[in-house]
Amino acid sequence: MTSRTAGSQRTADREGAEAAIAVGSCAFVCVQVALIPFGMVPPASFTACSAVLGAGVVVGARLACPAAWSRVVLWPVLVVLGVYGAAAALGSNPALSAQRFSSLPLQALIFPCVQLCALRRRTLGALLVAVAVAVVAMAFDGAWARFAGGSPFHDLGIEKGRRAGSQGNANDMAAATALLPIAFAAVPPAASRAWLVVIACAGAVPGLAVASRQAIGGWAIACASWALATGTRRRAVAVTLGIVGALASAVALHPGLRKRVGLLLEDGLGMRQQLILHGWDRFLERPLLGWGPGLYRELHAAGIESGWQSGGAPLPNVVIPWVHCLPLELLIDVGLLGFAAVSATVWIALRRAWGARRCDDIEAKAAIGGGCALLVLSAIALVDLSLLKDWVRCATWLALGLTFLQRRAARSLTCDPAR
Repeated sequence: MTSRTAGSQRTADREGAEAAIAVGSCAFVCVQVALIPFGMVPPASFTACSAVLGAGVVVGARLACPAAWSRVVLWPVLVVLGVYGAAAALGSNPALSAQRFSSLPLQALIFPCVQLCALRRRTLGALLVAVAVAVVAMAFDGAWARFAGGSPFHDLGIEKGRRAGSQGNANDMAAATALLPIAFAAVPPAASRAWLVVIACAGAVPGLAVASRQAIGGWAIACASWALATGTRRRAVAVTLGIVGALASAVALHPGLRKRVGLLLEDGLGMRQQLILHGWDRFLERPLLGWGPGLYRELHAAGIESGWQSGGAPLPNVVIPWVHCLPLELLIDVGLLGFAAVSATVWIALRRAWGARRCDDIEAKAAIGGGCALLVLSAIALVDLSLLKDWVRCATWLALGLTFLQRRAARSLTCDPAR
């Protein structure tokens, strides 16, 4: 009887520790996600508290919950941090690279914390709901910017006459569409599909409000990829046709969006073409190891000073901190070797997310949402985005962490949700 009582006590202690770790992990990730709609760099004290919470949860899981910790995948974090650390150390300006990417280790804690959050289905569900709330908050922000101007959260001016809301940059409203597939995963299987429609409509508001082509295109990819991954082929075709109709209607009825699409058809990539060509030349100068993370601003300024041209057109004579093409930014920052390592990590994550289609539990839905979010980010990254932006790092680590909830192919086939 005594041994049975002791065993029951140990089981209760273990479950209590796992529950505490799951709640702490959920709180840490939710705080990071909550920063996205505000579009602000938090105070140093807030960042320090977040770091203590995230690191405390990870260390606590390692020490107090060895069984749970054994299920956490860590190698993607080690690969990415190793790539950026080596590129910074071997780059042209190690101190500046370290300064601009000083928050990367903090945001990398999102990856293991997402997996620890999944120790309890309720905490994972709460995280998915928090992401859905962030999408709705960005919809409110976009609507406020459209009709009232500025930001409902803080005092921010209007960028180049375009009401960009709290993000300051209209194209950063694409953050809502990057989070949208994860928000879809918050809808339980037994719930009405009308909730998916409501969330999809909320995800479209930020892009429509600021007439961002990236945000609207990301919205279309988010909805189409989710329909393809979670529904039948017939439903996916129907959703895709509906998306095409919605896009055509938006362009026809929205003057600002119609103007932006017209500029795309008339000028193509516009200024981005010069940036990409210049960035490619800089990559060819140091192809293997790159220049170091976050140094395109200095490379751009050097290109202006040296009179760099392509086809007789010089670089834009303004300060531009990123090359507006994330794959090229990776090549410039970390070289071919680092690019290959990061690309392989994303590819493995996408394969895991695709394999999650065999299941219908909350982990599988979350993994699919993470995979679809990676597709959205990858598509927008071809013409925009930068890992200098905190929301891009946060959304990327969140999506990667969710895809790695599907740990083993054999486990995915059994899909045992009992926890």
